[in-house]
Amino acid sequence: MATGPLASKRPADYLPLEGGTEYDWRDVRGVITPRFKIYRAISRRSGNKISAEVERLGSYLGLPKVCAHMGEAIAARLGRSSDVEYAAAAILFLSCRLAKIYADHMFRGYDARRLARKVLWVQKTAGLSMPPPSPKHFMFKLAEDLNVGRDVVKNALDILRLIAPVVGRGKVAQAAAFLLSARANGYRLEPRGIADAAMISERALLEALREVNAAFRPSSRRRSRPGLS
Repeated sequence: MATGPLASKRPADYLPLEGGTEYDWRDVRGVITPRFKIYRAISRRSGNKISAEVERLGSYLGLPKVCAHMGEAIAARLGRSSDVEYAAAAILFLSCRLAKIYADHMFRGYDARRLARKVLWVQKTAGLSMPPPSPKHFMFKLAEDLNVGRDVVKNALDILRLIAPVVGRGKVAQAAAFLLSARANGYRLEPRGIADAAMISERALLEALREVNAAFRPSSRRRSRPGLS
């Protein structure tokens, strides 16, 4: 009869992301153990290098413990990866978003495209969906990095509500609203600078700006004058 962590019959896919408090498993000694602790034992026993790297990287970046704990739970849903470093970074990136903590700027040292591909792999493999960042937190961080006034953020939030039906409310749309607000307030910011600060593709930002421009451009069709045909 299997004892210890091996006695658990629940796959890792059903474990809670933030750690469980449901006491529904007993070992042969009758000791009640939370499911989250079972996950940690299974994860370490199997030699999951990604989970160990997640724990190390979360501590190194100084991320909140909820992000690290959630990241370890996500790592339990994944198989092995040849790129452990970027897999751990992608897991923590996703964990912060799920925990509604904006920490995108903490990952500036990573190659943006490589990290983005790994985040997509984590989402697909773990069956998760990454929410966009909080517009207020994201824009205030942009304002701090680009040395612009807080009034830009206030106007950008209003612009985002206006353009959301056209380009959505994701990170690219938020960056587009911030750029439009900054230019309206007299700041000479370029799309490349905004894209680099926001860690997004400049091409995606320009495409969003073109869609907004096409949606809100006044009609160029001349009105027919009375008496003319």
